[in-house]
Amino acid sequence: MMRWLPWIFLGVLLNTGAQLFLKHGSKSIQGVPLTCTNAATIVGEVGRNPLIWGGLALYVLSVFNWIIVLSRVDVSAAYPLMSLGYVLTAAWGWWVLGEGVDGWRIFGILLICSGTLCIARSGA
Repeated sequence: MMRWLPWIFLGVLLNTGAQLFLKHGSKSIQGVPLTCTNAATIVGEVGRNPLIWGGLALYVLSVFNWIIVLSRVDVSAAYPLMSLGYVLTAAWGWWVLGEGVDGWRIFGILLICSGTLCIARSGA
């Protein structure tokens, strides 16, 4: 599995990037009330937003990357490593978006990192 860790980490980065693009893109509909009468407005805003399209493109690339990974690595070992995306997304949210990261969130991130290390070492 160690040989395929770069591919797994690429998947983590692609998924994290997709989340960040979607978050930035979603600001275009932030003030639009979620009602049936506004559905067309929301779809139009989302459909015209290049950041949302960029996020979707990253997800497509991620799927192709993931197919390659799964063809070579046990899903029980590879998929839990995708949880590193939670760590990167939280860090990026704090650093770039100014989102709050309290003690419980940091504790959870440390738990994720510990579990990821255990899984990575088990496939060595």
